[in-house]
Formats: sequence, C-alpha cells, structure tokens
Amino acid sequence: MATTFVGNRESNVPDGFGSVTHKYTYPEKMKLKPGAKDHDFILNQVLTRAQEAFSQVSQRFDAWEDVDRSLCAYVAPETLKDEDNAGDKTNSIVIPTSYANMETVLTYMTKAFLGDNIFRYLPVGPEDDIGAKLMELLVQRQMMQSHAGLRLHTQWRDSFAYGFGVVAPVWTEHYAVRNRTEDQGFLSLVSGLWRSTGTQDTSERTLIREGNELINIRPYRTLADPNVSIEDIQKGEFFGWSDNDNFTNLTGRDQVNGGDLFNVKYLDQLGGGQSAFSVYHDEDSKSFSSSRSPVGTITRPFDIIYMYINIIPEEWGLGKETNPEKWMFGVAGDSVVIKAEPAGLDHGLYPVGACAPDSDGYSSSPISRMELINPMQKVVDFVINSHIANVRKAVNDMLIVDPMLVNVDDLNNPEPGKIIRLRKRGWGRGVSDVVKQLNISDITKGNINDAAFLMNMIQETTGGADILKGVIQGGERTSATEASTANRNALSRLEKTAQIISMQSMQQIGYIVAKQTQQLMTQDTFVRLAGRYRDDLAATYGGEFAQIRPEDINIDLDVEVSDGSMPGGESPEAWVQLMQMVNQDPILKQGIDSVKVFKHIARNLGAKNVEQFTVKKAAVQSDEDVARQVELGNLVEEGTKV
Repeated sequence: MATTFVGNRESNVPDGFGSVTHKYTYPEKMKLKPGAKDHDFILNQVLTRAQEAFSQVSQRFDAWEDVDRSLCAYVAPETLKDEDNAGDKTNSIVIPTSYANMETVLTYMTKAFLGDNIFRYLPVGPEDDIGAKLMELLVQRQMMQSHAGLRLHTQWRDSFAYGFGVVAPVWTEHYAVRNRTEDQGFLSLVSGLWRSTGTQDTSERTLIREGNELINIRPYRTLADPNVSIEDIQKGEFFGWSDNDNFTNLTGRDQVNGGDLFNVKYLDQLGGGQSAFSVYHDEDSKSFSSSRSPVGTITRPFDIIYMYINIIPEEWGLGKETNPEKWMFGVAGDSVVIKAEPAGLDHGLYPVGACAPDSDGYSSSPISRMELINPMQKVVDFVINSHIANVRKAVNDMLIVDPMLVNVDDLNNPEPGKIIRLRKRGWGRGVSDVVKQLNISDITKGNINDAAFLMNMIQETTGGADILKGVIQGGERTSATEASTANRNALSRLEKTAQIISMQSMQQIGYIVAKQTQQLMTQDTFVRLAGRYRDDLAATYGGEFAQIRPEDINIDLDVEVSDGSMPGGESPEAWVQLMQMVNQDPILKQGIDSVKVFKHIARNLGAKNVEQFTVKKAAVQSDEDVARQVELGNLVEEGTKV
C-alpha cells in the first residue's frame, strides 16, 4: 500500500490506483481523474472542511449517547445474568421520564404544524393570489405523497434530543413502466378510412410523479460550518453530511449510465471505503462509534461525504465566475471525488433547514432540552433502582440460624408448605430461638418522594406538564375553569417553542420547497380543491379539481409563519360568550362578522375543514354589471373551461 496525505490526514490507497483510465466528462474541462492535480485540490478542500466540522460536532457525542440511553427503558445486557434471577435485572432499569416528556412536547408540535396544509403561502400582490393558493395545494400534495410529516417529526425529535435537527428538501422524480394497448392498422388509399388490423401491447418508462421530498440528516453525521450558529446555516461557507451507500447503487448513478456521478469505476479498485467522518450505531450499547468491523465484502459499502460549499469558481478552477456560487461536491471513501457541480437552484440557498429551539443563538451545537435534564434523569434512575434493591432485601428472608439445631437443607427449600426439621440435639427445647429474622431498616423509604420531586422538576424544565398528558393534579374538586386555565398556561410554553421552530426551520423549508417547485416542475398536475381555498378556487375552475401548469405558479409569494398555536389552545367557552354578545348587540353585529367568529370557534375545537359546512350563495347583480364583468374577463359562463 502507498501512503498519501490529504490535507492534514493520512489516507491509504492501493498501489497503482487510477493507473487505468476511464472516460468521463468533467466540469469546466478539469482533470478530475483520481491522482490528478485538480482532483486532489478539490479532495483536500472538501476533507479539510469535513475535518473542521467533525472535530467540533464529535465533542458532543458522549453527551448525546447519554441522552440516547435515557430515552430508552431498557436493561443493560451485562446485568442479564440469569433469566430466573429477576433481581439482577432491576439494577439497571432506565425510568422513561425523559421519554414521556419528549413525547408530550412532540405531540404538541405534531398538532401545531401537521394540520390541513403544512406550508401556507401568501401572495405578494393581487395578481399572485390564485397562484399562491394553487402552490399551497400543490406543495401539500407533494408532502402527503412523500410522508413529509414523518421527516419533520424526526427533525423535531432530533432538536429536542441533540440540540438541533436538520432536514433537506430534495427534488425527486419517480418513474414506472406503464403498459398500453395500441390499435394497429393502416389508412386505406381506396376508401380513405382507417382499417384496423388488431391491437398491440406496448410498455414504456413514464414519469408518474415529481416533487419535493424531505430527507433527515442525523446530527451525528452532520458536517456544518462551526463558525456560525446552527440555525444560521445559510450564513456558513459550507454545509455537508456523511452518507452510507454501496458500489452497486453508485454504479447505477454513474455518468456512463446517465447519472449525476463520475469516477465511480475507479472505486472498483478500492473494494470498499470507510470515511473517518462517519459514525455507526451500536444497538447493544446504545452508542455511536467512528469505527466499525467489516460487515462483509458482498455489498462493498462506501461512505460518501456530500458537501455544499460557497466558492468563487475562478479560484477553484471551475470557471471564470468571480462571484460566489454554491457548488455540490461528493467524495467516496475519503479518496475519490465523484461529484462536482453547481447547485443550480434559483433560491440561492443551501437546500437544508435546521431548527434548534433551545439554542442560545451562537452555538454551532447547542445544549439540548433532554441533555439539560439528563443529570436529573440519572438521579431518578438511581433512587428508584436503589429502592427496589432495598425492597429485595426485605422480601427475601435474611435469617440467622444455628446450624447445630436446624436442618439447613430443609430451610433452603423454596417450596411452600415445607417442614423444617430440628436436629436431634434440639429436640424438646422448643423452636422460638432456633431461627431469627434479621432486622432490615428501609433507608430508601423516602426515595419515591424524591423521585416524584425530580420528575416534577423535569416536567417544569421540558414543559411537559401533567395536564398535557391528560393527568389533572389537585384532587377531586378541581373545577373546569381551573383545569382550563392550567391547560392554557401549560400550552403557552410549548406555543413559544413552536413559534421558534416555525421561524427557524418551517418558514425556510416552505420557501425552498416552493422555489424548487417553480424551477423544476415539468408536467401538469391535478390537485383536489379542498381546505380554506376550496370555494375561491372552485369558483375559478368550476369543479372539484384544478389542473396546475408550471406557468400557473410562476409568481412571487411569501411563506406564512405559523404562530405555533394548536386547536384547543384558546377557551371556546369565552368565544361562545363573545359570539352571543355580538348577536345580541345591534351595533356589534354591524361591525363583527358572526360567520367568521363561528369558523374560528369551530377550528379551535378541532374542525379541520369548516368550509365544507358553509352554504354557497349566488351573488345577485344587475345585467349591466354582469355584462361588464364578462367583458373584463372576471366572469365566465358556467361550465366554461378556463
């Protein structure tokens, strides 16, 4: 093996690596064959940044592993000595207090964000109104098809467990083979009619769906610029992550097969390639490691570093452009550059969104909410397990016996209804002083109260109050008003967290998703008219469905920032009283729209689509007004396709 140095790292590659030449087309006519000067320059640039990022994030791994263990109610494998010895199993039980509180917080986020439409858009001008509404329906269809709610849930979980969560919107195209039956025949020159000779079955690869999908980037594998805070990813010089793949999949994406990668054939000489910046999860120890034992040679695994870097192309030899551009690079096995191309996205952003609801606004890897309570979680585990151990001592008979007077074998018999025989020299002496129970003092009797106090502190720290779990404290005489007030106060803390997530991540992801749809959408798409814009769009399109063309959504738009509230956060009783006051007061009735108030109450009670209950009323206009609107194009005859 020959040894080469990449940046400040040592990398081993086979002798004669790259001696065989494969034909590839490289960007800007650069020489990116492995071993070439241009290739090694880009390789060094990517790996140097990966090293800088990894050296920072890896300092957090020990704390994150502790959090991972605290979020699982499990028993350490080394304590499972004997299946029949339940006592050994209780010493390492993790009490799922952290897990319960995290689930409470995640439940709120799910209800607050995953409603009718995950992302909502507003028009910049009146001419953008219809386009913004169509974009909202189109993006929602993409999110449903790609199960985006699950990816967002994972992002939020990462942010509470590790301090930040990252998700990347990726434009994908899905193809499938469709079978069709075509008529066969010819045009008769005599009759001028088509004469059928039968049918023929054909199949072709067809684009069946295109759109945005969200992918999660695990915090352990994130390679973010450590010079900026994690919520300010867009201000950093680079952002990357490590990924697992194999030679077969990479070959399918090779340039020679019409893919977006090059140099994949050179990887055949490596056999497999592990990156120094990838970590692997050990399910037994609930920990991560930057090294692993080979799984096998059949799959030929490779670790890939993908990295967006904001570069000046002229300085990198990638063109004559002197203004910064975002480029995407890929490196396999820390040895071979397999991707180098401009990001080419109109929005000009790194296509990622990060949320860190507990960030101080400066850290590249902030302390997480679960990490903050982890010391208290460990104390809860200790006091509960130590109490169980003390109880075990009490329930297991600890006896003082005189072996000269008692048959110890009889005493050791665990079966009920046993007879314990005295030895011959103890006959006639009585049995009162033969066996004595050892007095055991319960020094852990206060542990349960201590655990309850600590659990309450954990709830106050995380915001996962009992009332949000459906548990009402305070006795049987708690009034409905008291319960409602406590519930609203508890929700207000989580509402603040949801607002932070909305501003940090949801707004940016929504903008990226919309701009990528505008830029990359190629085919017309039908959407069902539903939700808050159903009536407005139905009046325009005259039906239950609308056909959206790429030019229909080429508009200026803003992303509506969620306020973080969820149904049930307000008092419906108070709103009902206000509505009654409006209906009873003539002056208020003139200035307040009762229908809108009713809809607000219905949404607060959990109604998802209030519009389906509204009655459509035909607008009555004079003939002159109608003729004028038709002339302006604002009205069309019923049934006319627009």
